[in-house]
Amino acid sequence: MEEKREFKLDPSAEALFSVGRLLIDEPTDCFLNMAIDEALLLSCQRGEELSLFPTIRFYQWSTPTLSLGYAQRSSQTVDRHYCRGTGVKVVRRITGGRAVLHHREVTYSVVACTDSPPFCGAISETYLLLSRAIMGAYTSLGIAAEMAGKGEGHCLASSPMTRSPCFYSPSRHELVYQGKKLVGSAQKRQRNSFLQHGSILLDFDSQLLLLATAQQPGMKLPERVTSIKEILRREVSPDELIEKLVASFQKTLRLRLLPGELTSREREVAQRLCEEKYSQDAWNYLR
Repeated sequence: MEEKREFKLDPSAEALFSVGRLLIDEPTDCFLNMAIDEALLLSCQRGEELSLFPTIRFYQWSTPTLSLGYAQRSSQTVDRHYCRGTGVKVVRRITGGRAVLHHREVTYSVVACTDSPPFCGAISETYLLLSRAIMGAYTSLGIAAEMAGKGEGHCLASSPMTRSPCFYSPSRHELVYQGKKLVGSAQKRQRNSFLQHGSILLDFDSQLLLLATAQQPGMKLPERVTSIKEILRREVSPDELIEKLVASFQKTLRLRLLPGELTSREREVAQRLCEEKYSQDAWNYLR
């Protein structure tokens, strides 16, 4: 396994920054990915290792996966026959919103306390701050991303029962390029902590998403969604994107991110959640 890359700040500026934990994971099974995110949220809520938060995690998926928002009805969203036949996994998130296809992307998650900087604002303020951090990475790649405004559709506020995928319309403050959506995110708050995670598209397989969610052929996703590859007309590796993201997150959030790993308890909780919850049809097809 490759050593985790360490991203350093100018030492003269370190005193101006708080410290956060950086996790960069290899492509992982969808059930464990969601279990780790929840384990991190539970760890933050317990407050036993506050020095480890904020935690910024970047990860990938070992198999194409359709993730459902917590309140979505799988019977109206998933083509189970197609997914089983093609190997597309299905997992339910603890966050809201609509279906997301995780395939050729880098996923980010942020877990932090809501009573300390830089995340002590309202949900919309946290969402805006993290969008600015992601936008900085796009700028470094030469992509002039913009934020969706008040007039755009709002994925987080829309009905979870709708069958259209999350990437079909941007939420306010989500990133777009020439009107096409670039990033899909969702957030969950519990007590004094929050989890926000989201999909940053390296490439986009609109046909796979339409088939996995049994959408109508007339739904023109390519007119609403774009990716880094489509914009730059070149391949951008996950490592290159993550390097840009880490640099921008540090600058925007004023965090000195130190490469770390899960605690033994976080690993134990994640494994239990993976086995007893996320890998079970009773959870993934809850509705």
